[in-house]
Amino acid sequence: MPPFRFHNAWCNYPYLRTIVHKQWSAPNVGTRMFCLYQKLKHVKQDIKDWKRIHFGNFRDKILTNEQKIAYVEERLLTCPTSYRLNSWLHRLLKQREKLFLFNQIYWGKLRRKEWLTKGDHNTKFFHSIAQSQRRRNRILRIKDDCGSWIDDPDTIAHHFISDYAARFKSPYQGLRSLPCLGLTHLVSDEDNSTLICMPTLDEIKQALFSIEPNKTPGPDGFGAGFFSKILEYRWN
Repeated sequence: MPPFRFHNAWCNYPYLRTIVHKQWSAPNVGTRMFCLYQKLKHVKQDIKDWKRIHFGNFRDKILTNEQKIAYVEERLLTCPTSYRLNSWLHRLLKQREKLFLFNQIYWGKLRRKEWLTKGDHNTKFFHSIAQSQRRRNRILRIKDDCGSWIDDPDTIAHHFISDYAARFKSPYQGLRSLPCLGLTHLVSDEDNSTLICMPTLDEIKQALFSIEPNKTPGPDGFGAGFFSKILEYRWN
């Protein structure tokens, strides 16, 4: 099963706010960090269930919508003034617009380019770009220090870890002390207290909401777009 990823396109559905409000209002026992973890965990599970019901057969929904539109348009050729058929066609066109919009924003997020989310509707182009980027980012094999090729995934991962550990590990094992150089103190005690104090809620909100919504999400699958769009009303 692929890992959970929150897509910013889901923010267009009001029911998502209902899920967040329900889980954020539920009581939790423990530290604040543990309560936050539990809330996100329950929100994730509810979103998975909601996504499976509404988007599990996404392609079938588009095909069914197109078939219904063709059927209604054929009926309108014989009854062009029918209020029921015209109203039905209007609802189907609005439904198709929402389906295409979700498909467009979804693939635009994978590409992480703003012009894809607001530009061309050619989904075949979106698919080809996303697939080519995925192929380009794959690491199939690497060379070790002796010039031999390594193609085993576990060996490649171990080689990367060992290389980074060797690069950033200091060879000096003893305690370091700086000699007294007679330098003047440029940071006052008041400035130092300001620098080491805990950030305020407004500072956290400003830093969080300034992050690009389409940035790569964290290990839990929630990115900055979730907190800035869905949880915004919880901050107010």
